[in-house]
Amino acid sequence: MNMWPADSKAPARACDRHPLKRGAATWLAAGLIATWTWPAACGENARLANARATYRSSLAKIETDTADKIETWPARYLQALKELQEQYRKEGDIEGWQAVEQEIKRFQSDRTVNRNTLVTEPAGLRVLQESWVDVVAIYTLQKSQDIMALTRKYTEYLGGLQKELTIAGQIEDALAVNKEMKEVQDNPVVLAAEFAIAEWEARKAAQTPSPPASTPPMEAPEKTKPVPSEIRVYEDTRQVPPLPGGKMERLALRPPKLSSHLRNLQVTAVVVSIPKTEEQNARFRRAAIRSKEIRTQHSVRMTLRLPTGAPLLTNVTVAVQGFAISAQEEEGRRLPQLVGTKQVSVPRLGDTIVTLDFPPMITTQHIVEARRVWFLDAERRSGLTFGGIIVSVFDAGGRLIYQGCSDPSLNEFGLTRPVP
Repeated sequence: MNMWPADSKAPARACDRHPLKRGAATWLAAGLIATWTWPAACGENARLANARATYRSSLAKIETDTADKIETWPARYLQALKELQEQYRKEGDIEGWQAVEQEIKRFQSDRTVNRNTLVTEPAGLRVLQESWVDVVAIYTLQKSQDIMALTRKYTEYLGGLQKELTIAGQIEDALAVNKEMKEVQDNPVVLAAEFAIAEWEARKAAQTPSPPASTPPMEAPEKTKPVPSEIRVYEDTRQVPPLPGGKMERLALRPPKLSSHLRNLQVTAVVVSIPKTEEQNARFRRAAIRSKEIRTQHSVRMTLRLPTGAPLLTNVTVAVQGFAISAQEEEGRRLPQLVGTKQVSVPRLGDTIVTLDFPPMITTQHIVEARRVWFLDAERRSGLTFGGIIVSVFDAGGRLIYQGCSDPSLNEFGLTRPVP
C-alpha cells in the first residue's frame, strides 16, 4: 500500500476542512496531537499538505521506536540471559549456569556489554554477549537508515507531484512542492542521518584488512635497538624529565569504602591529556555537517614515599588501572569501563620520593554536529573519555598496603592482589 495519500478528485483545499479532522487518524497513531501545528495558509495544495503530514508523523515514529528500543534493551538482554541459564539448567551444565549467573550480577551492576566484558567460556554465553555489543550504536544506525529510506520515498513522491503540477500549469503549487523538496534535503535530521551512515561506512572500510605488503629485498640486518621499559621508575628526582605539554589535571586519590591500609603511604598522581583532532566538514544549501574524531593520550605520573622514619620496604609492586566512560553518559551517571592495567616492581621504597611514569592510555571520541541557521544544533557523541585511575600498592608478600581511587564510581573495581 502506498504510504502517500491518494489523489483526491474533490476540489476542496486543505484549509477548507477542520485541521483536527484532516489527517487526525495519522496524528493520533503517532501520538502527536499534543504537538499539532496548523496547516499552511489557505491555497496550499492538499496533496502536498497531506504528504508532508504523513512524512513528519513517520519521522516522529522512527524516533519514538528507536528511543523505545534503547530504553528497553537492558531488560531484553537480562531476559535472554535468564533463558540461556534455564537451558543450561535443563542440560545439567552447572558451570554454564554459574557463568550466566555471574554475568547477570555483573550486568545488573554496570549495565554495559562491551569487548572488555566478553567471556571466553561457555561458548553459548559468548555468542549471546557478542549479539548485544554496541547495541545502542546499532539501533542509532538503523534509525539513520530508516530516516534516509523514508526521505527518499518522500522526495520521489514530491518529484512526481512537481512534474504533474508543472504540466498541468499549476506553477504556484509546483513551486511550493519544489520548496518543500529543498527544505527536506536541508533538514538537519536528514543531514545527520546521511552523515552517520557515511561515517559508519567509512569506519567499516577502514577496518577491512589491507593486502599483505610484498616481501622486501634482503638487506643487511640492523643492530637491534634496546626496547625501553613501558613504565619508567625514577629513584632520583634529578633524573625526572619534565611533563609533556598538554592539559594537566591533579587526581585526588581517595581510599575506597571499607578499606584498611597497613601503611600510610604518601601518593600523588597527575594526568596529562594531549588531544589530536581530525575534522571533516560537508556543506549543503542551508546547512552544514561537521564530524570530529578526538584521539587523546592520557599520561599518568605518580610519586610515592613513606613517612619520615618509616621502615624501608623492598620489592614493592605498584599497579595502576585505567578507566574510561562512554561519551554518551548523562551527567552524574558514570559507568566506568576498564581500559587496561599496568604494573611495575619498585626495588626500594623509603622516605625519599620515587617517581613513576606510566605509558599513555588512549581514548577516542567521535562528535557529529548538524547546524542550520534557523534550527537548533543537533549533536551526536560516541566513543570514550578519560574516567580515572585506581592505584594499588602491594608489599613483597603480595599484601595490599595502599589503594586510592580518583573517582568515587571506581570504588568497587580495585585489585586485591597483584596481576600475575
